[in-house]
Amino acid sequence: MLLLGLAVWAADMTGRWELDRAASEDMDTLLQETQELSWLERQLAGSVDVTHVIAQQGATVQVDVVAPAFTSSATLVTDKQWRDATLRTGPASQRAWWEGEVLVVESKGSLADGTSALYRTERWIEGDDMFFVLSIDAEDGRSWKVKRVLRRS
Repeated sequence: MLLLGLAVWAADMTGRWELDRAASEDMDTLLQETQELSWLERQLAGSVDVTHVIAQQGATVQVDVVAPAFTSSATLVTDKQWRDATLRTGPASQRAWWEGEVLVVESKGSLADGTSALYRTERWIEGDDMFFVLSIDAEDGRSWKVKRVLRRS
């Protein structure tokens, strides 16, 4: 891919990726403290099958996260420019770019309690596995980080 006259090497993440819950870190605390989900909602979120469907074309990456209880979609343009977006907790600004073969996405939004926060995801591939790390840093100093493992299906 060529971006602004510079060669940018990007991994090809196109495909279907199934969450491996056994190999992934638990998201219970993160969901409770950042989304204010109830115990029942967190148990449901921790027990459902989740699939990431990714399609890449040039500088654009389409990411659909599909589960029985929800679906979310994001069209990411990997030029590091801020764009309007919507998070589960409301309006946000978002940007995406490649750091080598790692797809990085940052979102400026808020936690469920209204505290401003920076959400950062990093995705990369090792063999047939995709690693997905979500970090959340709230403006009041609280932070969370969780690593998930997805397998190509």
